[in-house]
Amino acid sequence: MKKFLAILILVIFTIPALAQRPNVKPKVVEAMKRISVMGGTWEGSGWRMSPDGERETSNVHEELTFKLDGTLLFIEGVGKDDNGEVVHNAVGIISYNPFTEKYVFNAYLSDGLSTVANFEVVKDNEAFKWWFDDNRGGTIRYSIDFANDQWKEIGEYSADGENWRQFFEMTLKKVE
Repeated sequence: MKKFLAILILVIFTIPALAQRPNVKPKVVEAMKRISVMGGTWEGSGWRMSPDGERETSNVHEELTFKLDGTLLFIEGVGKDDNGEVVHNAVGIISYNPFTEKYVFNAYLSDGLSTVANFEVVKDNEAFKWWFDDNRGGTIRYSIDFANDQWKEIGEYSADGENWRQFFEMTLKKVE
């Protein structure tokens, strides 16, 4: 009898877990449409400050593809110097969490570093920002603007959250 009661209790508490999960896909797809301008192939140029304070320029190629029925944006960016040497190679994935109602940006660099960044739509299909706490202290933030059929992005660092120093910029045009 004890065994039967134990199984009955287990079944009663398991039934809610087996209930059908909510259909969140329409909400996620709608949220991802707010960043649809990002999709495509983009090319242009940019610069970043090297660790020794020198400005390094590069030719940039960004490939942004919506995956999983429009619920995920896959990003791959490569920057090369004038000699064709890769100076920047990164992958990113932007998704939308329908339960927290926030975007999530997972970013990965070819040197093995990665972060989970905050991502925010400032203006649908026109302006975005993303930021994260730097492990060395401070905050790194990027601002992206898609005005005038181009992608302009700047990166800034702040140790105190008030004073910002630009260390990165790129300007790209959509080629596909």
